[in-house]
Amino acid sequence: MKKLMGAILTALVAIPLLLGGGSFVRGDDSVTAPDPKSTEQTVTIDLHKLLFEQGKTPDQLENNGLEKPNFGVSSTALNGAEFTMYDVSTEYNRLLSEGKTAKEAVEAIQSGYTNFQTTALGTQTTAGEGVASFEGVKLADGTNFKAYLFVETKVPSGVTEKAIPLVIAMPVYNGDVAFMEGNSSNGKDLSTINLYPKNEEKELVTKKKDDTTLSYSVGETIGYTVTVNVPGDAQSLFQVTDTPSTGLQTLVDDNFTVKDGDKTLVKDTDYTVTLNASGGYTLTLSNPKEYVGKELVIKYNMMVTSAAPIDQGMVNKVSVDTDTKKGNEPDTPTPEVFTGGYNFIKQDANSKAGLAGVKFEVKDESDNLLSFKLNASNEWVLSDTTDGATTTIKSQADGKLSVTGLKTGNYTLIETATVDGYVLPDNPETAFSVVTNEDGHGTYTSTKENETKILNVKKGVLPSTGGTGIYAFLAIGAALMIGAIIWYKKSHDTANV
Repeated sequence: MKKLMGAILTALVAIPLLLGGGSFVRGDDSVTAPDPKSTEQTVTIDLHKLLFEQGKTPDQLENNGLEKPNFGVSSTALNGAEFTMYDVSTEYNRLLSEGKTAKEAVEAIQSGYTNFQTTALGTQTTAGEGVASFEGVKLADGTNFKAYLFVETKVPSGVTEKAIPLVIAMPVYNGDVAFMEGNSSNGKDLSTINLYPKNEEKELVTKKKDDTTLSYSVGETIGYTVTVNVPGDAQSLFQVTDTPSTGLQTLVDDNFTVKDGDKTLVKDTDYTVTLNASGGYTLTLSNPKEYVGKELVIKYNMMVTSAAPIDQGMVNKVSVDTDTKKGNEPDTPTPEVFTGGYNFIKQDANSKAGLAGVKFEVKDESDNLLSFKLNASNEWVLSDTTDGATTTIKSQADGKLSVTGLKTGNYTLIETATVDGYVLPDNPETAFSVVTNEDGHGTYTSTKENETKILNVKKGVLPSTGGTGIYAFLAIGAALMIGAIIWYKKSHDTANV
């Protein structure tokens, strides 16, 4: 009978662990009174916390209380998970007295565990190799065997959820030998029950913009937040690399922060960050193993530079490298950002020939005068610095005038001086707008293909005044008049003779 009971108990001890946990139950529901030896005995319960990759947490497996089951996939010991032990003996034995089986009683406590978190016996946090050890756990009191509930009361932020609560009803057997001090089976020490609650990693990395704006002017900054859940395989290597499109530059300044919860990591101590030729950065943890299972939040700004392409979305990618994972990117890409501009052409009103060298200024809708620099493509790009910038811009060869690096908004182009031989228009101001397509993700309109023509009229040709040439004409005219008068007088005198 004893061996039969032991076999039954062994099978029940081998109840599969659920996602993050499992349950051990007493097999013989009729056993209610402990023997004198068991009332004096204790056992150690070690919870070995395991972290699995996202989507790779194994299905239910048998657990014998001695060795780690063969899950078939790799896992990592997870530190920083807090478990609290509760005495649920009264509730457990009440359920048995109401006719529940041992398994049904355990499942009832598991499903309503929040109702039984009353008598806390202690709290342990996984450390070392991911172990939370509860020592001196009593098997029985003078009346009944004990039952215990283990709840993961704090979970590292880098895992998806807490482990399912564990319920252990004493006595737990291996074969026909109970787990307790001094007992062994087949050379195995039965003074400790080993359990393996499981957690799964969250998505490795996510990245988002700090606002919903899509359009920026050159010189403006864009805030980004990268959240990384340090995986179990980050034992010696953990790097975050940001690779932006041309036109975006990381600012490693006081706004560049890395946090583990409320703790701010120290640059050049806890991590290093280097700027890359792309304008991005690479962040490397100094001791990645220390942060396994934790969630790190990286906040920083990027500036839109004068190299930003017009009418093209600028992409900003992030990836993570660990000991075994390379180039892991977020499931959801970060939205593209844009900068835009406007094209004009300065022409002769009649011939439509382009006029070079006509001077202009640009104001935004707040009446601010904007400063520009001329780039290699003969475009006036909004300046991200004051060095070498000018508020006066000029039409280029063929009368072309391109202003770029502007965010969505309304602007005014003001003609301040034209070239010789032409007059300023009656209205020297030309209003224009930089706009995005309706979906907010397309290219800017009214730029490259749709040039706004600004016409200038030539001055009229009038006789010169005040020049030396007029005196010659006056002298000739006077001589002719005098000659005519003399001729007239002589002719008149002859007629009177």
